Amino acid sequence: MALDLNNDRWAYDLSKNVISNGEIFDEDCISQSIELILATYFGERVFNPLFGSTLTAQLFEGFSNKNAEALVDEILTSIETWEDRIVIDKDNVEFKFTASQNTLEIYIPYVILKQKIVSFFNKRIAL
Repeated sequence: MALDLNNDRWAYDLSKNVISNGEIFDEDCISQSIELILATYFGERVFNPLFGSTLTAQLFEGFSNKNAEALVDEILTSIETWEDRIVIDKDNVEFKFTASQNTLEIYIPYVILKQKIVSFFNKRIAL
């Protein structure tokens, strides 16, 4: 599994005025933050070993009806723990595993608290 973090741009665009009181509330920044949370193993950050999620490790365990719900809950908990600028719309979260294409698609709708902007995180992961 590979989360592609090598894109051609940083989420924070210096031409935008997105900093207010030292906080960034840009949709691209939040999306990149969620991707980093999901791509980081617990313990990978030496000075913050609790940061991250088990998504990457769980992908190698295989999917079943038993572990899929637990995985979704763990991922949402990780995002809620480390991304306090948003509230996740849990009723509309979607995780779709396509065995024939060996992919997992993640769709997480959320609201940016400070600006009340509705947005979403969407990622297709090749397993």
